[in-house]
Amino acid sequence: MKKIVMICNVLFVFCVLNVTAQAKMKLYALYTPSHEQLKDQFFLLSIQDDFEIIFEFFEQTCPSAKFMSEGWTDTTLRKVDLIVRAIEENWGSIFIFSDVDIQFFCP
Repeated sequence: MKKIVMICNVLFVFCVLNVTAQAKMKLYALYTPSHEQLKDQFFLLSIQDDFEIIFEFFEQTCPSAKFMSEGWTDTTLRKVDLIVRAIEENWGSIFIFSDVDIQFFCP
């Protein structure tokens, strides 16, 4: 009886690990109109099909899109809100939060 239980437990762990290994890691990103071109022409093209992407669009509160300019803090706080949501949605799992002005060069 013990051997049968051990075999079942090993198979269950294998099945769980196998399903987990096939799931794509989630990647969260927030973008504004000033960064939409970067998102479309660089960020997305560099990702290929490696992640499940969750985008959040936010209106342009920082007209200049320059660091610490008027509206910068509003956008930054929206990023924090998205990060908190990602933590809640993925408790105990790994995810990535990224800006859209970066590129991936390897899988």
